[in-house]
Amino acid sequence: MKNEYEDMKIRNPDGKKLLDIQRRHFLALEKILDSSEPERAYLRNPDVAKVISDGFAWIENNYGWSAVSYVIMPNHVHCLLVGKEAMASLSKTLKTLEGFTANKANEMLGLRGAFWAPESFDHWCRSAEDEEKVKSYIRNNPVKAGLVKSPSEWVWLK
Repeated sequence: MKNEYEDMKIRNPDGKKLLDIQRRHFLALEKILDSSEPERAYLRNPDVAKVISDGFAWIENNYGWSAVSYVIMPNHVHCLLVGKEAMASLSKTLKTLEGFTANKANEMLGLRGAFWAPESFDHWCRSAEDEEKVKSYIRNNPVKAGLVKSPSEWVWLK
């Protein structure tokens, strides 16, 4: 599916088909994440989740990106970052956040090597309506994954 997406991006960068392929790719990835092995759900550990939550506060204070909303799921994270006063690119900011949290999490869990997947999925919000859709998606992710009945029950949600 990724090859289909990359090919369509080159041939038709603004087309509706590209959005459809992107959406299908994202939903397929979500399904895999929501059904993955519980023993690899390292973010379920409250100490690890706290490191990630604190990491979002750190990038707000040090990089100028506002973590408008985020959810820390058992094995992945969704976040909505707004860079109105950003002092570094989103890419650099996320690499710093991932590096810091990976080192801390590996140390806590007695692991070595890569902690985060090498690939991430991003989406640029181009309107307030788009931003609200993303916030709603983030809020409802633990419910959709069957972890809670209401978003308010999930501890790692902003």
